[in-house]
Order: sequence, then C-alpha cells, then structure tokens
Amino acid sequence: MHKKGKTSAGKQLWHCQTCKLSSTQKNPGSQQHKYYKAFLRWIMRGRALVDLAHELRVSLATLRRRFDVFLRNIPAAPTPTSAADCLLLDGFWFRGKHGNRGGVVLIATAGKKVVSFAFARSESLRAWRDFIATLPQPRVVVTDGNTGLCRAIAELWPNARHQRCLVHIGHESRKATWSVRKGELGKQLSALRKKLTHARTPAQARLYIEEFLRWGEQNRATLQHREKGVDKLGRRHNKKYTNSALQAGYAHLEQALPSMFVYLHHENGEHTTNFLEGGINTGLRDLLRRHRGMPLARQKALIAHFLLAKCG
Repeated sequence: MHKKGKTSAGKQLWHCQTCKLSSTQKNPGSQQHKYYKAFLRWIMRGRALVDLAHELRVSLATLRRRFDVFLRNIPAAPTPTSAADCLLLDGFWFRGKHGNRGGVVLIATAGKKVVSFAFARSESLRAWRDFIATLPQPRVVVTDGNTGLCRAIAELWPNARHQRCLVHIGHESRKATWSVRKGELGKQLSALRKKLTHARTPAQARLYIEEFLRWGEQNRATLQHREKGVDKLGRRHNKKYTNSALQAGYAHLEQALPSMFVYLHHENGEHTTNFLEGGINTGLRDLLRRHRGMPLARQKALIAHFLLAKCG
C-alpha cells in the first residue's frame, strides 16, 4: 500500500494497487484516548453531549455508546509510593435509590492533588483502617474528627501528628451551644470559639489555651452542675447537666485542644480540610447533580474518573 491523498477530515489515505481500494489506518489506542478526553470534558466541565458529538464528527448515539464503555468500568485508585508531608482525609457520601445513602468514597489529598481513594459502605473504623493501610505514613494528617478515622490513625500511624480541622471544631461547638447563644456565658464561649483561627504562632496558641482553660475553671461550677433526682425505688441520683448545651460546647472544644494547633509546628501543615470540602467534595456534588438518576455502579464510575483526573 502507498499514500494517496487525504480524506476531508485530514486523515492519510492508503491505496492498494492489487485490489484498487483506498482506506485509512486506524489506531484503536488513539481512538480510545480521544474519546476518553471528550468523556473527561463531559464530566469535569459539564460540556453537552451534542456539542461534543459535533466536535468529534460523530452521531449522538455513537458518542453515548463510546462513553458507556467508561461508565461500565470503575477504574482502580492509584497506589502512592512516597509519604506525603501533610495529608488530608475525608469521606464523601453519595446517594443510591430512593434517596438513601448509597455509600461513601474515602479520599486522601496532599497539596492540591488527590493521592488515593476507596469506596466503602460507611465511615467505620474497619473501612478507614483498610484504606489507611494502603497509604504511607505522613508527618501530619488533617481530619474532620470522625471517630472511626481518628481511631484508625491512632492505631496505624502512631508517629503521625494529628491536626483537627478548626472549621469543623468551631461548627460542632456552635451547633451544640446554639440554644444558649444569647446568654452571657454562651456569648463568652462563642467569643473564645471565634478566636480559634486567630493564632499565628505557637506563643499565641499557648495564650489561647491558657485563656480557654481559665474560662473553664472560672465557670466550672456552672458547667458541672447537675440536677438532683429520685428514681422509682427512692434512690437519689444526679440527673443530666443543668446547662447541658453549654457543657457540650465547652467539652467539644476541650477534647480537641491537643490537636488544635499542630499545624503551627510544621512548615507545610494545614489547619482545615477546606480543599477537600470545597475543591473535591463540592465538585463531586455538582457532578452527581448534573448526572442524577444514574445507577449506583455508574455513580461510582463517575466519581472514580473525576478523582483520577484530580490526581494530576
């Protein structure tokens, strides 16, 4: 065969002198890559199928058939080989049929890139333990305070410093004290909570901790006060805290103190999971909203392709 002109699309034509026929040579690998790039534009940028079909000069049915290949297979997550300096961990829930929870994808990011991910039924200790076991131990790990995740980190990464997300700490404390936010002590605790992100040096962090503990000592009687009661058998006992909302908000901050300011002692340490919440989770929510109604397996495929594109 020898070259003989080109097609209207600019492809090289090859002519056979024996059978007197002309044809083009196709590379299945390049064709697959071309459609995968279009598939990524569809899920990452929200491009319309009609526009993509017009760009690729194929029918809408052909494009859907090509994309269906990617949606039938869930690609595997990358396996990191080197330890990250600071790792962010979080779980993203997605819905199945009838609006119920379909599962969760556990995500690990470092810098502005996704390091790895895994699908699970829930954010249980076992799920987090299995996921963390595939990752090299970082110097600092940042989480939102999920119980199973914190326990898995303590078991598998005993030498990693654990930083709690300051935004989540403040949010949980604010939610607990919402009913007493207008009281005097509620206002004082709210002021302390708002100072969480103001510390810029270890010295300022120490001053904040001292101020917080001083406030707790001054109001310990109010925070620890319990009502007296008598049960059906006439036995005296202490009921729940009189100021349960205030006690819960203070206790949440107190328990988080050891992991509040770890980032100040590490040059590249993060103090929030904002990149995961805003850069990854928000993108996944928009993706699933645009393609709502897909079966659970195809949702997982969409999520996996999205996260692989974020791996860089």
